[in-house]
Amino acid sequence: QFQAALGGGNVVVKEEQLLIGKVVCFSGTLETPRAEAKKAAEKAGAKVTSSVSGKTDILVAGPGAGSKLAQAESKGVEVWSEEQFQAALGGGNVVVKEEQLLIGKVVCFSGTLETPRAEAKKAAEKAGAKVTSSVSGKTDILVAGPGAGSKLAQAESKGVEVWSEEQFQAALG
Repeated sequence: QFQAALGGGNVVVKEEQLLIGKVVCFSGTLETPRAEAKKAAEKAGAKVTSSVSGKTDILVAGPGAGSKLAQAESKGVEVWSEEQFQAALGGGNVVVKEEQLLIGKVVCFSGTLETPRAEAKKAAEKAGAKVTSSVSGKTDILVAGPGAGSKLAQAESKGVEVWSEEQFQAALG
């Protein structure tokens, strides 16, 4: 039954949710003034950096992106055109694969789960998440089963999103 949840369904999300929690960098000549693009990205939930690193999720590249584009490509960073960036700010809906909901997320498990912990961890990592053993300010999602205890209390106090095991399985696709 858990393996069935590893399918490949789609889910509709608001376009602006595509930037939540992402680390974004801009390079090259953009039609949108840089300060305005930075403000829009931050309003959509992204963190904007001035340089490309291993933590960068998206490089928005215009003509003349140069060395940042080369760095992004060598580090496997997703490269967007300004049009893709503007579409992500859109306000409409976009269909993404369910398993993309975990890309770049920091996930922690707590409590009793039907799925063996090692299997859940492996599935989360395969879906692009980083799995940690404790809740911190960097945690995006706590998957909580019965008896989650102190991790659940920590997650709630830090504003971490709390999912049931069913929500987690649905996000796997």
